[in-house]
Amino acid sequence: MLRSMTHRVERVIETACSLERAFDFVADFSSTEEWDPGIPNARRLDDRPIGVGSRFELLSRFGSTEQTIVYEITAFDPPNSVTFVGDGKRFRGTDVISFAPGRDGGTQVTYEADLGLKGLSSLAVPFIRGRLDEMSDRAVAGLKTALDARA
Repeated sequence: MLRSMTHRVERVIETACSLERAFDFVADFSSTEEWDPGIPNARRLDDRPIGVGSRFELLSRFGSTEQTIVYEITAFDPPNSVTFVGDGKRFRGTDVISFAPGRDGGTQVTYEADLGLKGLSSLAVPFIRGRLDEMSDRAVAGLKTALDARA
C-alpha cells in the first residue's frame, strides 16, 4: 500500500478584522466557499455549536478534477487556533489556522497546511508542488479579502 505524500504550506496575512470575528468566520469552515476559489461549494454537516467534532463537506476543484472532502475540527482553541483534518477519495490534509493580535486592532492569521494525495496519486505530489502553492496563495488572498470586508 502506498503511503500518502504531503506538501506543506505556510502563509501569514494581516487583516483589519478583529481577532474574535476572524476566528468565528474561519472556524465555520462552510465559509470556505466565500474565500477559496478552489471550493465552489461548502456546507456544515451538523447543527451543534462549532467545536471539536464539527464536520464540513467541501467540494474541491483542482484543475479539471473535483472531489468531495469532509473536514472535521480536531482542535479548537477560541480565538487562538482551529485545526481541520480533511479526508476525500484521493486527498487527506490537515489545516491549522492560528490567530494573534495584529496591528491597529486587527489580526494576524497564520495558515499552515499539510496537503496530501492518496494511493497512486501521491506519486504526483513532487510534480504539482507549484500548483499547490498557487492554490494556497489564491485561497489565502481570498481569505484576507473576506476578513477585511468584515472589519
